[in-house]
Amino acid sequence: MRMLIGCIGLVCAGYAVTDFLFKVNLTYIFDPVERVVYQKVPGLYTRKLMSFDEVYILPETTHGEVHYVMSNKKNKYGRNYALSNYFSLTRKGQQKQALFEDEVLEVIIELLSKR
Repeated sequence: MRMLIGCIGLVCAGYAVTDFLFKVNLTYIFDPVERVVYQKVPGLYTRKLMSFDEVYILPETTHGEVHYVMSNKKNKYGRNYALSNYFSLTRKGQQKQALFEDEVLEVIIELLSKR
């Protein structure tokens, strides 16, 4: 019985570590006071990515699915940071894309353009 409980605990701990390592919840912080974008990994660290003047937002397509990324203006197609999930070409995916563009992307662009 002790061995069974130990195995179940080991499997649960392995799942939790795998979930944390491969499904990390990244957060991007747009600081309007310092005009800087930070990347935050909860519980680990926060690092400066770029200033508002360097941010370039573009749609990227992979296997027919669109998602929005943030990159540096100097190297638009180099290193980028995902701002959204992938939107499928179905009607539901297009509705989610329109909702993201109206509620999230519009606010980000407005925040970046303020002086």
